[in-house]
Amino acid sequence: QRRQFFRIKTKTDIQLVLEVKEEKDIISAKEIYDSINDYILDGMPCDRVNEVIIAEEDKVQWKRRICVHKDIWQKESMDVSVFYQLRNIWIKAFVQEINSQYEYVEIDESTMEINKK
Repeated sequence: QRRQFFRIKTKTDIQLVLEVKEEKDIISAKEIYDSINDYILDGMPCDRVNEVIIAEEDKVQWKRRICVHKDIWQKESMDVSVFYQLRNIWIKAFVQEINSQYEYVEIDESTMEINKK
């Protein structure tokens, strides 16, 4: 049953990337960052979870100021780091598929960037 879930999820993710690619050409780091945030929810806008530090055409760097997921994961006796590991894998693949000229890099536990290779 677990395999079936991942198979369905993977197909959904592939469809999502194709949908984004069909809508528009994603040619800058900022456009990639905005596209990611169209699909990943990090609290409400008023929570200001992510703070963009650098916003250039070829590079966007941001810092996660707070974690809005920790309490939910702790309620289930899970370490929230698992969530972030899975999420980083998803973002890395999303960026690669949207525009292979860019890459997603985890600078440290709370700082990430999308930059041109």
